[in-house]
Amino acid sequence: MLKFSRSQREKFLKLGEKYQRVDGSTFTAIYDQSVTEVQGQISLMMKLTCSQGDLNQDDEVIVNGSNYKIAYIADDNSGMVDCYLSASGKGDRRGKYV
Repeated sequence: MLKFSRSQREKFLKLGEKYQRVDGSTFTAIYDQSVTEVQGQISLMMKLTCSQGDLNQDDEVIVNGSNYKIAYIADDNSGMVDCYLSASGKGDRRGKYV
């Protein structure tokens, strides 16, 4: 995999937005979601793409006014990671991924 330089990561993340951890600290990421249907079961997958090291598994973040936990981080060693979100807090559905 091609490793992105710091300036390349910064330019890419200019497409993103500022998000907040539950502790109040902020980070920049790109939000993405997709809906899949398998045998009548509908799933919504949500992820944040950010610089490697900005988020860790089990970090709690606020996205669109709701709390989520980082359930899984896909790291291809490019310098960017995909952080998959799981619902947490009031109203969560106790699923592994949302």
